[in-house]
Amino acid sequence: MKRAVPLLLTLLTAQAAAANLPQPYRYGFSPDGAYHLMLTHWTEDGSGFPAASLRVVRQGVGVVLEDRQVLRAESGAGVQTSEQLAEALLARHAERLNALGLKQPVPGQVLWAQAVPLPALAGWPPQETQTVTLGKGAPSSVQSIEVRPQAAFNTCQFSSLLPAAPVGLRLKVNGADWFRDGTRLPESRACAAGYRLEAVWQHGDAVAVLLRAYSTGFEGPDALPLTLLNRVPLPASKP
Repeated sequence: MKRAVPLLLTLLTAQAAAANLPQPYRYGFSPDGAYHLMLTHWTEDGSGFPAASLRVVRQGVGVVLEDRQVLRAESGAGVQTSEQLAEALLARHAERLNALGLKQPVPGQVLWAQAVPLPALAGWPPQETQTVTLGKGAPSSVQSIEVRPQAAFNTCQFSSLLPAAPVGLRLKVNGADWFRDGTRLPESRACAAGYRLEAVWQHGDAVAVLLRAYSTGFEGPDALPLTLLNRVPLPASKP
């Protein structure tokens, strides 16, 4: 099974000063746009162990499949690299992915992405609003995307290692709330102290957003991918 990762999402090693900076290996929508798959791989900072993570989200529901594996010792199973581990995750969940229409995910149309070469995704992002405005003539009704940190209760046990208190996420598209954390951070992001927008795709009436959530790592912050999926929003209303 060949991987299909456009150059604009290939993270160069020279830029990866973060502790763990997973690279997209395979991603895309189901044909009907109801689901989105993001499969990433990386080498664990410090230990050098290969790792991979599979995440599938559904419109209106959220995460429906998530699996993360780190090969901590020689298994003798032929898996030696993070790419092979990513393929192993695909094989493990092949039946479910096929049922969801994700055997051959559709990459979709890029609405916005970090420019090539990618700016450094490493280092703690400031806790401030990030806004992206799409120019006139963009092939979508998506006109603006806003990523905003918001206060939330957390159970982080490593707060002393963070540059600021953990924060939740609020994502607005065309000025309207598209995703908003509750009053308590999920355990998977209990120590997230910042977010960065990385890419936005569209397929049919579905829009997928890829962000990075930054939390404590071995020699710097881990920049872990977070994907969100929803329908194309209505154009922003004029005041």
